[in-house]
Amino acid sequence: MTKEAIEVRGMKFTPDQARAVKTLDQNLTINAGAGSGKTRVLTERYLDILLTPQSQGGLMYKEDALDRIVAITFTKKAAAEMKDRIRERLTEYLANNLIDSKENQEERDWVFKLLDNLSKAKISTIHSFCSDIIRNNLFELGIKADFSIMEGLEEKELQDEAISTVLEEIINEPEDRLYKELEEVTYLYGKRKLFKMLKEMLDNREGIENFLAENKSKDLHKVINKTVYDQNLKGIGDYLNDQELNEVMKELEGFISKNESRGVKVIKGILNDYPELISALNLYRESGKQEAENELLNLHFKFLNYFYDFDKDKEVKIGRAMVAADWEGGNEVKKAAYRKFETIKKIVFDKVPTVNDKPLIISDERPAEILDILLRLHKQVAKRYETLKEREGYLDYLDLEKRVVSAFSNNYDLVERLRRQIDFIMVDEFQDTNQTQWDIIRPLVTQDNDYKQLEEGKLFIVGDPKQSIYGFRRADVRIFNEVTRQITDNNIDNEKLVKLRKNFRSNKEIIDFINYLFNDIFPKDDEETSDYDVKYQDLTFGRNNKYEAKVDRDPDSHIELLLTQYFNDDEYSSAEYEAELIANKIE
Repeated sequence: MTKEAIEVRGMKFTPDQARAVKTLDQNLTINAGAGSGKTRVLTERYLDILLTPQSQGGLMYKEDALDRIVAITFTKKAAAEMKDRIRERLTEYLANNLIDSKENQEERDWVFKLLDNLSKAKISTIHSFCSDIIRNNLFELGIKADFSIMEGLEEKELQDEAISTVLEEIINEPEDRLYKELEEVTYLYGKRKLFKMLKEMLDNREGIENFLAENKSKDLHKVINKTVYDQNLKGIGDYLNDQELNEVMKELEGFISKNESRGVKVIKGILNDYPELISALNLYRESGKQEAENELLNLHFKFLNYFYDFDKDKEVKIGRAMVAADWEGGNEVKKAAYRKFETIKKIVFDKVPTVNDKPLIISDERPAEILDILLRLHKQVAKRYETLKEREGYLDYLDLEKRVVSAFSNNYDLVERLRRQIDFIMVDEFQDTNQTQWDIIRPLVTQDNDYKQLEEGKLFIVGDPKQSIYGFRRADVRIFNEVTRQITDNNIDNEKLVKLRKNFRSNKEIIDFINYLFNDIFPKDDEETSDYDVKYQDLTFGRNNKYEAKVDRDPDSHIELLLTQYFNDDEYSSAEYEAELIANKIE
């Protein structure tokens, strides 16, 4: 901590951290990078609310103070850790400032009361928060009191039962239309992969429902073809900008063959068309014209044809042709060239839409037909899953969220009552909040019937959009960006956006490397971005000089990236692959 450190109740903070802790009369967005001390800030802000007089915006001496603060964390573990830290800080504050003071009897009694009741504090995950709302309003919501929250093993077992039961029933009805369709997708994907796909669809059933609702009046085949078209167009730029692909192409140019075997022709075709593709991409980006776009896509599909023969509907194999060819340098050169071919194929296929390792092209009707079948299977599975949950008296996480959103939509009195009961809402890891979760929080922090006008001083969000796990639990980084815009709206100085740039966790070399690497990966300030994009915020080294003085730095020290190649087998997990790679490096 530097000379500019600010002390709050015996703990030192940077000016930005202190502002996040002490500003209670404004809504704030805290953009907090890894290792920036955000947990300390959250803990101390919670404490500050409890120990700041009501005349100054806090809740000190307010009878139901702990009920009036809602702190939402991403995991149960984080909630428990936050409670533990608050308890430790209250105990420290009591011991250092109040225990021997006769003048502060009232404050001492207040801190003792907080410690006695801290276990009841509303510090929890969003799902525990939803569960509390439901349990406290069972009659109004029409929900039975004996419901249980389903998670972990119970959820997996019930999902497995729903999928297995539906598939078994279809198999027992060979005359049914779904029987033939099930045969088709089972042949295409295999039993294990199909089961996994149906489970993933069940996990993402809300997204599927939203997709179908948004495209209800549209031809699904056209929607899918448009998606395939857009993904191919994006994929072209992604693989042509891939540095590894560029390097592999240069290496492949160094291999010379004496004859024109099929393998040689394929490789020469790849090498000839690659620069044409780059030129076509540049022309399309410069002009944006439809003719340039069409030409780019035509070259792209021609390029894909070197790896997948669309006329014969099978993968291109050049192994035998390579063996038969007479290459300068012999077998070692042939093997190296073949490996380069496979590397190029993998890079390209990773960037473009594929089904079962086959690239999708716009004229292909198969994706829409397969999706139709999968959606029909999913509909049956989802219906059975709901029946099984009802039988067992279970609600899963999605049910909790949807029940509360529905209640807020249909019961304004409930929203008003909760608004009056809550003065502060703090949300950690806000970058991983999804739309449904924001639909739960938003009515409680707004002051109008349309839930658009934020109530000042009520909302405090902490997150790092760079770390957004997009898609995990339906997380959507656009929510973070939009709420930040609402909070900072009409504020020229952006004083409601606090950026915690200092990293107190990592060595300076690590921070310098991260800044160097990610400044090239994330969009630049002057680049046009979408709602999904996040601009990189440089980390600043934050450890104190005393620590630095003790570090004996090797001038030749450097950072290495270890790239792990994963294989689709059941022998090793990804963690085991990584562990083996690290162990080999240490040796």
